[in-house]
Amino acid sequence: MSGGRGRESSGSRRRKRRGGLWREITRRLGFVGRILRRLEAISRRPSVTAFPLFCYLFLGSVYFLAMIQMVTDINRFPMYWDSAAVENPAEKLSAELMKQKVQAVAYLLTFGIIAFRPRTTLAFFRSESTLLLLVVALALSAFGSAYPDRVAINVVHLLMGVLAAWVYFDDERRQRNIVYSACLITFVPVVFSLFASVVLFFLHPGSSIEAILGGQRFSGLGGNPNSLGGICIVGAWSTFGLMALTPPKSRRMLFLVAGLAVVLFNAWTTGSATTLSIIAAMFLMTIGFRFYGLLGKKLRAGLILAGAVAFFGIVMLLVIQQSVDDYALAATEAVGKDLTLTGRTDLWMIAWEAFMERPVFGWGYDNHQTVLESSLYGVPYNHYHNGYLDTLVSGGVLLGAAVVISYTTFFRRYLAFNRTVDTAFPLVIAVTGASIQNMTEYSLFRGTNAVWEMYFIAFVAVAVAVVKPSRRAKSVRSEASGRSGRSGTRRQSW
Repeated sequence: MSGGRGRESSGSRRRKRRGGLWREITRRLGFVGRILRRLEAISRRPSVTAFPLFCYLFLGSVYFLAMIQMVTDINRFPMYWDSAAVENPAEKLSAELMKQKVQAVAYLLTFGIIAFRPRTTLAFFRSESTLLLLVVALALSAFGSAYPDRVAINVVHLLMGVLAAWVYFDDERRQRNIVYSACLITFVPVVFSLFASVVLFFLHPGSSIEAILGGQRFSGLGGNPNSLGGICIVGAWSTFGLMALTPPKSRRMLFLVAGLAVVLFNAWTTGSATTLSIIAAMFLMTIGFRFYGLLGKKLRAGLILAGAVAFFGIVMLLVIQQSVDDYALAATEAVGKDLTLTGRTDLWMIAWEAFMERPVFGWGYDNHQTVLESSLYGVPYNHYHNGYLDTLVSGGVLLGAAVVISYTTFFRRYLAFNRTVDTAFPLVIAVTGASIQNMTEYSLFRGTNAVWEMYFIAFVAVAVAVVKPSRRAKSVRSEASGRSGRSGTRRQSW
């Protein structure tokens, strides 16, 4: 024990020496040094460290062309989704350039913040071999791409999302309640964009509740109904997470209920039963985790055993009564689809054939530009409507293995975190929601995509929260975990 305290005090002395050296350097620089100290103080303000992640999530929640049309001339906004509609190339390019300017500001701010904390940032990413493996796998996909520059750009976008999440969580105040902080930073930009979509719906002269009831689909500021549905999933997760961590009789709960109403209205207007099903599943998981946390160890074990017996009993009974095809048809019809999931399974077969053509490096992490230009594997969409197959097509087995490792790492860390903090369950719900959504959509490793950033927020939050003991003795590790568990967070080794 005394050796552990000695190492900690030695580390504290080293940090004090580095801080003294920094103060001495800035003191000798005079006026420039005072400016640097002032900038360093600004870079540690909560509003500043939250801005890059806020921008990243907001950019993933809006289609800039739709936002410009809403602000400049709402009558030009296409109220209902039409897959055959052709966008104005000049307007689309102008909107994309505006988005890139906002991205540039957020990215520069991120680098500016990191410049004042290089040691902690490097120490964190040295310990994050999983993230480095993902980046390497994505970069290697350039060997199969006809557009390696696009691969590089997409890797940069993805890295900036990870860095934005790291900058946000590298704050002791947020680490004290890291789950609440993760839900809050997601809730604000995402629900704001969904609220803007609600305003657009009711201000547009062509809006009609009857049209939605008649089967029309509203795309809002998401660009298309499926994208808006993914944004609704992210908004629902953050709202449920905040609700689970907020006292029921507080004023904040009324605000969260209003936010949930905004999320559900948007989800309904998309006409996507899949979106509503995922939101319902996330709600049930939130209730279940909350109820499960109130039970004692014996009751938890009994509940798990009873649930397992009931599940296998029901499955066996259903299999005996009807064929598997009958139940598959009933399940798909329940969410408004057929056995092909409205043609998705046909796309999956094409995606599998494309993967088998280039199984190692894939076709490139280039937004599928290379593979879709192929006469054999081209489809009239920009992806194959399955995040896992799309990932294999993009990066081959190397990227697929990296994804599996990232999931394994997350769940292993989550179990360690959950042993000391009983409010960790919203993080695993985020990963579950993203995983289910990728069965019929593609958000896996898509830069500036809100659903995938939700995964990265959960991943980085757990990584920051879990102690990495390195070479400390088990007794020291247990003592540190006990102390941090009582305070609601875990002390960092980096």
